[in-house]
Amino acid sequence: MPDQCKIQEVRSSITYCRRFHTTEANLAGELKHQMPLLQKTVFSSGVTMAGYPFVCFHNMDLSNWDIEIAVPISAPLPVTADYTIGLFPGGMMATTMHRGALQELRFSYERLVNWMAEHKHPICGPVYEIFMNDPRELPPDQIYAGLMIPTRRS
Repeated sequence: MPDQCKIQEVRSSITYCRRFHTTEANLAGELKHQMPLLQKTVFSSGVTMAGYPFVCFHNMDLSNWDIEIAVPISAPLPVTADYTIGLFPGGMMATTMHRGALQELRFSYERLVNWMAEHKHPICGPVYEIFMNDPRELPPDQIYAGLMIPTRRS
């Protein structure tokens, strides 16, 4: 049974992040490589992760995706050539949960976007995928990802 779509107020948070461009064909490989490096950098700094890692899709151009990988942190870390301090903006978000293979995320996105249109909640910013567990370590039926899209009341 698919998870419900709903509107919820989400808190903002300071993040440690890396922004880059990739294609749809290279996305999975990039995330498999980049996300562990980001988490390792945060863990080795002694700063506590203050939430789940996430991916922000600043555009939906499959041939030139503008991607940000990020981890909410409890205190700022030094800016480097690879990583910087960012901000998860929080605010009113349309949300749903995805459970299952990452290749099937598009169905959860379709469900959320269709629900937003039906309830007249406009898309007001980039799309976020929040990873509640590590997809590299689990069978597909145990992978959980939250989807969030900024909106406002119409």
